[in-house]
Amino acid sequence: MRDAAPIAASSPLVVWSHGRTGTRSAYTLLCEALAGRGYVVVAPDHPGDTLFDWMTGAAADDDTNGTNRVADVHLVLDAMFDAHPVGAGIALDASRVAVAGHSYGGWTALAVAGAPERHPRVRAVAGLQSLTRSLPRAVLERVGVPTLLLVGERDATTPPESDADRAAHL
Repeated sequence: MRDAAPIAASSPLVVWSHGRTGTRSAYTLLCEALAGRGYVVVAPDHPGDTLFDWMTGAAADDDTNGTNRVADVHLVLDAMFDAHPVGAGIALDASRVAVAGHSYGGWTALAVAGAPERHPRVRAVAGLQSLTRSLPRAVLERVGVPTLLLVGERDATTPPESDADRAAHL
């Protein structure tokens, strides 16, 4: 619904991370569904890893991309809560903050939660068909918040054997 009045109660925040070569707009229906259930959803594009970047030869290398994706999430979280929050006028529940994403976005959520200096506001992570095979084991072992991984047995891009099973069986 456009121009809906904000609800009076404080709302949980979800930072949604798109997959490789994706864009935030590709997940509009999912983000709108979450918002319709009371979540405030922020879905940034990850510069250097959008479809436009890949089509124009401006894609970042994997190391840069991984570093930037984690920094993007930190920037969004800080912008929503700190001194002059972007979300001013929206009552956010700082104790209910999650990072979620699809494929490389799931990698991003786990990387944020398993970073040596995890953002202090992150209370949960979720990944849909998360790419985890390139996350160091130490990162996965540091994920100390509730984690939801949704996988499909027939996924050929991020098959459970190389990705979800690896993350779930530590």
